[in-house]
Amino acid sequence: MSRQRELIPLVVGRIAECGVAVGLILAGSARYGYEVLDSDLDFFAIGGRGLEAALDEFTLVSEKNECNVLQTQRWGVVVSIGYWSAEGMERILARRPYMLYPVLDGDLVYDPTGTAAGFLGRIRRYFQGRPHLIRAWAHQMQERRRFKIGEITCLEFPEWSDFLRHLEETGQV
Repeated sequence: MSRQRELIPLVVGRIAECGVAVGLILAGSARYGYEVLDSDLDFFAIGGRGLEAALDEFTLVSEKNECNVLQTQRWGVVVSIGYWSAEGMERILARRPYMLYPVLDGDLVYDPTGTAAGFLGRIRRYFQGRPHLIRAWAHQMQERRRFKIGEITCLEFPEWSDFLRHLEETGQV
């Protein structure tokens, strides 16, 4: 078992004890089973407000698209949590649901209130009727994974804003 997989229960336990009602979704390489020694451990969290303050060992590294990204190396591996409050998730679903593709195939690993499961179901329903959008995102994610594991030396990966503009201009969203 990889170090990343060993840490999943520790992260879940830390979320459970933090006092903020959030659901936790496993994502990234550990979710798909292709983590390597230096892979980070990626999660999405959806739910109550105040997760940043409750997880004092985590640092806020990004605020974008209603999502706050928190990181720590507390356990010897970079652990990242992309976090939406329920209100922020509602706004993203109303305005730009296509931005939530990375959450689509996540594994729900903790959800005491069922909030994350409800949002995950809505995200999945949105994408079920849009196979062209799934294909576009899947291609981008596959290229990103290939780049991360060094299978190619020159990745022509557009900026996310260019990718999203292309989807909007071609009516794919």
